[in-house]
Amino acid sequence: MNKDLAQGLKKVDRDLAFMMECFVEVLEQLGHKDLAGTLPWMGKRKLRGVQIFSYRGVQAYSIAFQLLNMVEENASAQSRRLREDKNGLASDPGSWGKTFNRLRDQGLTDKQVAKRLSDIHVEPVLTAHPTEAKRATVLEIHRELYKLLVRRENSMWTAAEQRAIRDEIKVALERLWRTGEFYQQKPEVQSELRNINYFLSKVFPDAILSMDLRMRQAWEEAGFSPEKIEHPDALPLITLGTWVGGDRDGHPLVTAEVTTKALNLFRTTALNIVTERLETLGQRLSLGDHLQLPPAVFIKQVEKHAATLGEVGEQALARNIGETWRQYINLIRLRMPPAVGECPATSHKTPEGIVADLLFLRETLV
Repeated sequence: MNKDLAQGLKKVDRDLAFMMECFVEVLEQLGHKDLAGTLPWMGKRKLRGVQIFSYRGVQAYSIAFQLLNMVEENASAQSRRLREDKNGLASDPGSWGKTFNRLRDQGLTDKQVAKRLSDIHVEPVLTAHPTEAKRATVLEIHRELYKLLVRRENSMWTAAEQRAIRDEIKVALERLWRTGEFYQQKPEVQSELRNINYFLSKVFPDAILSMDLRMRQAWEEAGFSPEKIEHPDALPLITLGTWVGGDRDGHPLVTAEVTTKALNLFRTTALNIVTERLETLGQRLSLGDHLQLPPAVFIKQVEKHAATLGEVGEQALARNIGETWRQYINLIRLRMPPAVGECPATSHKTPEGIVADLLFLRETLV
């Protein structure tokens, strides 16, 4: 057996034993000692069919297999990190690193590769089945548990800090147990929408940023010039599609009203994501004008945006005085269209307007 694979499997066994031990303790402390004895992967079990197929029994097994999935996912990620640290980003078949190295070895230059890179457009299309939908609350707890599992990887923690993480895991498991993984009623289209919207808002934004970063790292590791893909437009385009809420010919419950609600939900989510990211960007760009002089053309653009917004723009300039970059970002936020209702004349009507503002901002920083 491959050494890396063997180590990965051992890690799965260790982490699964740890998580299941925490889960068993939670069940026992809540008075479900008999049920805890039926769980898988815990040595000798006392199988009791009535308990296993009871509501609580099915819930316990569902959580157990969810923990297995988390452990395997984390072990795979950690194994990949070790492999990349040892052999480089090209060690994974199908990765950007492997692809760039192969293209380089075939004699292509970074200029040739970069020219075609921007032509790539990938659009994963999401779908869902009512039986697969989970409540957003449950998904949040799953995410919390996974993050705690990852935190355990840090070797800097003291024994006391490791115990604290273990306690946090048990608290999250108890909340999951008390919340219940299953819908009390048959899931409807709105349940599917909330499920998909969770991934669109909580998972994909960071995942796409991570993919861009890894691609740039693999590009440089292959010996290509970073300047060739420095501009955002040089990167492949990733967009997201979904059948949920729009499958008008395949889902009898998807009506025109449902599709309208779905589009409004996704629009609101997209606007909220951009607004939150702009707020974070403003906090990070608290650059003092006395330490780096803003370009004259940039100052004029700030004044132009403020004038467009009228009194609201004047109020924005009255804040963060001496931090022109931050003021500019605040003005962009003020020109964001509302999630619902009429779009004011001062708001951007299309995403292209916001993108243009951000690209202009970028030019003042590079």
